[in-house]
Amino acid sequence: MKGRRDGEHVEIPVEDVLKMTPNTGEGVVAKSPAGHHAFFLPDGGFVMGELLPGAASKKTAVLAQIGIGQPVEMRFSALMGLRISAIEVPDVEKSLQERLAEHQSGRDTMILVKDGKPIILQGSLEKLSATGWEFTFGDKTRSGDLSKVYAFVFGAPATPFPPSETMLHFIDGNRFGGSLIRADRDALTIETQFGGALEVPWNIVRKAEFQSARVVYLSDLKPAQSEQRSLPGAMWPARMDSNVTGGPLRLGGRAFVRGGGAWLFVADL
Repeated sequence: MKGRRDGEHVEIPVEDVLKMTPNTGEGVVAKSPAGHHAFFLPDGGFVMGELLPGAASKKTAVLAQIGIGQPVEMRFSALMGLRISAIEVPDVEKSLQERLAEHQSGRDTMILVKDGKPIILQGSLEKLSATGWEFTFGDKTRSGDLSKVYAFVFGAPATPFPPSETMLHFIDGNRFGGSLIRADRDALTIETQFGGALEVPWNIVRKAEFQSARVVYLSDLKPAQSEQRSLPGAMWPARMDSNVTGGPLRLGGRAFVRGGGAWLFVADL
């Protein structure tokens, strides 16, 4: 990576960089998201965008505008969930967040809303666009528009995705990660899990965070001893990089790839 330090041009190894804030020559101006559809990503990313009416090149993908210029094809297999509703309905949103936290492999879940309550259907999402969906449950494939759909939760892949090497935070509040391919003064290209290689202009990026090989995460270290106090008859040992049930780590509505999960009192020393 090339840059300037103390007025001189220097070349900095990427592994020496933890965070970078682009200097666009202007103050950061808040920007509205590209749409009201919320995409939840396995690496802790979160993207507000808009489903497009056109069909993606692959059946198990969706075409969306996520605020980086060109439309993006987002593969079902690389998404955790997608909230269709522009309004959060408390009981239905609670059901969505519970299923995102579990993120079980296998079947997809379609969450409908009726009278403020969730209706849960499990099966396989076959097709999705701004104009409608096709969903198989039981032995039938049904279709419809998005008017009564609150959200979809996608079945987790058999092999989890590795942590993203680079996480981009955007001025519109979006964030997603991937592997840095190249960068220059105008833009960077990042290989994402959900949409392949994407070119991103620097002027929409608030900051870029890098996972350096020189950084050791707490969850990579083995504790010398562990003390646990749980409810009678229930043992929930601490887990690394997941919650105590094996699902994703979540705090304040955000998913975290690295960290530790504990129930009641657990002390790792």
